[in-house]
Amino acid sequence: MLVGTSKAVAQRLAATPHSSRSFACTAAPLSPSLSSQAAQPAQPDRPRADPHRRLVDRIVRLAVRGSQEVDQRAEDPSRNQSRIVQAGYKPTPRRQTPPQPLPWIGTVQSRAKQRRGKLVAYQVDRRDGSQLAQAAQSRSASARRDSAVSAGDLAAQDSSVTSRRSFSSSSASHLRLDEASLAVNDDTVDGGGLWDDAEAGEKFKPGKKGKAQELRPGDWVDTSRAGQQLCGIYICRSFATVRRATILASSGEVVDVSMDDIISVVPSVVAARLTTQLGDHLDASIAAARASNTAGAAAEAANSPLVASDRPETLEILQALRQVEIDIERETQLLAANGVHDIYRIILAAAAPAAAPTSVTVSSALSALRLPNKSSRARSLALTRILLAQPQHFIADPLTLRQTGRFDLRPLEEVERFELAREWVRERSPEVEAWAEKCARVRQWGRDQKAASSSSEVEVNSDGAAALPLRPLPANDPDFCWSEPDLVLFGFLRDTLARERLLQMQPHLAIAPSMIKLVDATTSRLGLPEWEQTREVQRSRIRDFLAEVGIVAEWEDWVAHEAPKGLRSWDEIGDKVAAKLARACERSSPPMPSSAPSPTDFYSLDPHDSVRHDFGSATVFTIDDPSASELDDGISIAAGPPTANGTATWWVHVHIADPTALLHPNHLLTNLARLRDHTVYFPEYTWSMLPDSFTVEQKLSLGSNGQAGQRVLSLGMRIDETSGEVVESEVKAGIVRDVRRLTYGAVEKVLGYEAPQSGRTISNRDLTNAELEAEANRARRPTDDAALPADTASLDQLSTLHRLAKKLMRRRVESSALFWQFPSSSVSVSPKPIRPHFETLENPLFHSRPPRVSVRLPSEGDHSYVDSPANLLVSEMMVAANRVAARFAVERGIAVPFRQQGAPTALPQDLEAVLKLRDPDSGIAPAQEVLKRRIEFLPGETTPTPGPHWPMGINDEYGYLRVTSPLRRYSDLFSHYQLKGALLPESSMAAFAPRAGLPAVLTQIEGFNAAAKARHRLDGAAQSYWSLWVIKQKVDLLNAMSNSTDSAPSAVSDEDHKTFDLLANGLTALAYRRPVRSTFENLYVQSVLIPQLGVRGALRLEKPEHGPEIGEEVPVKVEDIALGPRSRIVVSLRR
Repeated sequence: MLVGTSKAVAQRLAATPHSSRSFACTAAPLSPSLSSQAAQPAQPDRPRADPHRRLVDRIVRLAVRGSQEVDQRAEDPSRNQSRIVQAGYKPTPRRQTPPQPLPWIGTVQSRAKQRRGKLVAYQVDRRDGSQLAQAAQSRSASARRDSAVSAGDLAAQDSSVTSRRSFSSSSASHLRLDEASLAVNDDTVDGGGLWDDAEAGEKFKPGKKGKAQELRPGDWVDTSRAGQQLCGIYICRSFATVRRATILASSGEVVDVSMDDIISVVPSVVAARLTTQLGDHLDASIAAARASNTAGAAAEAANSPLVASDRPETLEILQALRQVEIDIERETQLLAANGVHDIYRIILAAAAPAAAPTSVTVSSALSALRLPNKSSRARSLALTRILLAQPQHFIADPLTLRQTGRFDLRPLEEVERFELAREWVRERSPEVEAWAEKCARVRQWGRDQKAASSSSEVEVNSDGAAALPLRPLPANDPDFCWSEPDLVLFGFLRDTLARERLLQMQPHLAIAPSMIKLVDATTSRLGLPEWEQTREVQRSRIRDFLAEVGIVAEWEDWVAHEAPKGLRSWDEIGDKVAAKLARACERSSPPMPSSAPSPTDFYSLDPHDSVRHDFGSATVFTIDDPSASELDDGISIAAGPPTANGTATWWVHVHIADPTALLHPNHLLTNLARLRDHTVYFPEYTWSMLPDSFTVEQKLSLGSNGQAGQRVLSLGMRIDETSGEVVESEVKAGIVRDVRRLTYGAVEKVLGYEAPQSGRTISNRDLTNAELEAEANRARRPTDDAALPADTASLDQLSTLHRLAKKLMRRRVESSALFWQFPSSSVSVSPKPIRPHFETLENPLFHSRPPRVSVRLPSEGDHSYVDSPANLLVSEMMVAANRVAARFAVERGIAVPFRQQGAPTALPQDLEAVLKLRDPDSGIAPAQEVLKRRIEFLPGETTPTPGPHWPMGINDEYGYLRVTSPLRRYSDLFSHYQLKGALLPESSMAAFAPRAGLPAVLTQIEGFNAAAKARHRLDGAAQSYWSLWVIKQKVDLLNAMSNSTDSAPSAVSDEDHKTFDLLANGLTALAYRRPVRSTFENLYVQSVLIPQLGVRGALRLEKPEHGPEIGEEVPVKVEDIALGPRSRIVVSLRR
């Protein structure tokens, strides 16, 4: 009705003076100076409209926009609505209401109570379906298009939607894939966990804890992705991949959803037998499709919607689903009557005058509303949805929301910045106009300077940029000094990019594109050369813009900027901790030995000194990369007594650095390590879990204290030389003195191993003479490599260790160990370190040259790590030591965070076939066979009880416990506290950390699981960014040469020509996921690997049947390279 009358209303109001551009300002001032500027009207003589007029004005604008949407939809149903969102409007939803009332939707009217503040009396019986039901139906169609329920040749697609939005190859070829499309199947490829947990799976077993094991058939699940919600009844694991779940939505359709998108679960809403029957029916349908094994049947199955409404058990399931929705709707109305839509301000007010909370749970939010904590489950579900619908205030953690119900609160400063930027952009205020003009001039200056290749440089004395010279800025030019409003707007753009993957919508993306387009329009208005403009402003364009105006470097690694990773806060919190420790050191005296240490004091005496075993002259080998700075493990070997059968044995001890000899559990550095959880290694920078100042000053890295001795935690195993069986084990607090610091290369050389030729190296530029000199004079950590060839005793010991490592590996392979690997590239960045530009400075920064980035491509015969004797030696001894620690904990009843991972989900015959293909010495199976036979693991988990670790071949009663990296991983540090408490006599236990009980360990495990998943996603992201950053420059140069009529530039080297030939004619794609529909571009995207480049990519397809089968390799060509937190190379089929 409103849309139909909007034109008449607009005409009447057009005659009313001052009826345009009136918006309410709700922003709180950020500072006195800024608030004074914000308070100034754009036109001082313009009378300010009254509140009623502002409300009418806004309604009219929304109504006109609604009319335009209707007209546009009639003209072109496939028109992308992203520009509407970018203009600050919310598109009218496209509901798919069934033509007739569905038989399972109830018509019972809830008794509405007259409550103060209630605006609408919602009548269930006056609609064919509730608002939530209709939204679910709309989302179910979208989700079904996004992720087909398929196995083999069966995939569920929405033919009705496909016919409504036909694919246009001519337009799609010019589209740049939205980053949301690239993240549809954003999970790492299952590669065997050869050197660590496989981190890709555990088969679900009844009664086990953990995210993947909580779901049972018949559970009600609520999901959300980018603000689109869908609820349904859980049926089973997806038939396409174990990383997704199959649910029955309220529309009667079977839909696949990502496990990461599940936000709430209600157990046993319907009987398990009903969903089991439905699951059996789906399984039979898929088996029939596979059995047909014909192209025609495959295509028909791939484009047929999977609807379960004709099944007899479906009606009962949907009735139960509808009842849950009715309960949630009723509680939503109750919450609305209690002011839930202003809950952000209510929570802040409840915390005053104390500091504002940084997070809130659903239960604490109910308390802030003065509602009972022990409320109905439906009330908690309703509030969860409401908080998700307020992304400008609450941020849901996709890793922990389902388990904890916790939301992060956006800082008040960020909320105020959002509201202020939104008002300025809507009003086209003087602040945003001045900002746009300044940005236009600054970025044009930067472009001119880059084109002129000015040699004028200044050195900057700051971390990360010391060797990267800056261009001098024009003196006394106000355009090159950002004002406070400018900093607010840049801060808003940074907030837009802070979180890439949200369960919610990103509210900033409705405003930020208008800002970029305003700068482009201002550039044209000022008569400056125009910049390339895109039809849609995506996150990638915003990143480029910030580099163009000197806020960040043009090579900025955006992986570090994602707020959930918290890297920005690491240095801030670390500086605060360092300052507190420095102040405490200045004013305090050493604590008394009998007193409990304070949070700033170390142990005055090592509690374990009385029980430490001195290994004396035993040679301890540390083997690591030349660039490694934290040497936290070493290995020694000595002859042991023979077995009863007379076979020889060897005592092998793994010695682990012992920071708990100094740090007690309440020390500031221990808490800092718990907050950081693990060391993060980027090619350009390293964020250490424990500060370098602590590890260096206290000489914790093995070998850093000469012959003076270093405290260690020693884990020993007596190994049968013939069988590789561990016949005895022990755990000791020890001291080592003779440490030999070796590198992998040196050990491989003396063991007679010659590594195969590595792949080609490509780089963005050559090193300058100054850089070559600096590299030659760069300080390197000392090693004992030079003396190793002449040390016969060490050579014999290393040879014996290698022989024992091979025995240990073979025993694991005989159990169940399964590994595989794909080609990968490696990256080096010079100079290093390069710190990310987390803060916006008052002046723009323009570097005169980028860092030198080298990418080593995979070689054709890319060798396995297990082929290297040094890698095998170290990895097997670390695995054995971790198993010794697990056994020690089990035998003494110590609660520790065990790692578990079950068997893969696969058909028995497929799994058996792959196991037969393994190398008996390494357990490595052909990667393509693993893909083709759908061998897939669920994520591993941390639990307080031991269990099998199937991919590593650990299936005994003791399980697996990681303890070998306490300087780099907090879970290992925590396990040291637990284990070392059992090494002391009862009379001395009070001097050491009290052993944590099971409840405390469970609390720690929750954090470990969330951190493990974040670390798993972070690993490799920076490597991919830098690899593709270099490759993108080569692709751009190749395109420029292809479009130019001139001959090839003389600066192009022969190596570049080889790279061009590879990019143009030599790339293939190996499919590891099925194609998934992207509703953003109305096409299909398939996750692939590019073996020649060693990177992951996205294959763009017009139809799903055009894509390769999983495990199939096809020729491709490069279409685009998307750089960001989830960098991908976008390719298409090469005919």
